[in-house]
Amino acid sequence: MVLGLRSQKKGMQVGMGLTTQLDTQAAAVTAVAYTSSGAIKEADNVITVATNEAAYTIAKPRIGRILVITESGAAADGITVTLTEGTFDGTNNQATFNAANETLVLLGISDKRFLILKNIGSVALAAV
Repeated sequence: MVLGLRSQKKGMQVGMGLTTQLDTQAAAVTAVAYTSSGAIKEADNVITVATNEAAYTIAKPRIGRILVITESGAAADGITVTLTEGTFDGTNNQATFNAANETLVLLGISDKRFLILKNIGSVALAAV
């Protein structure tokens, strides 16, 4: 058995179950700030929400979409994100953010459902 064997292919270093990007021109991910109620665009995958009692909608999950939603306001309360089709977890279609830094990390596993990869803080889920 050989431990620590590594190979390099197409700008990636692969070995022992870890893959790291070697390219020095890696693109940074910038969060899109939503500051008033409305629809979250399908093209936006990392977003922040900050306005008290704002209501956002997402059309529906899409297979393979990674979506990160973070509450960035210091004193925000009652920010809702509602799926117009599908669910976050098989049951609930609305998430409520009540404190700064609460975050949902989601993965679209079908056109009807996201999988919650991480619920940071205590984002409340409900069926509406």
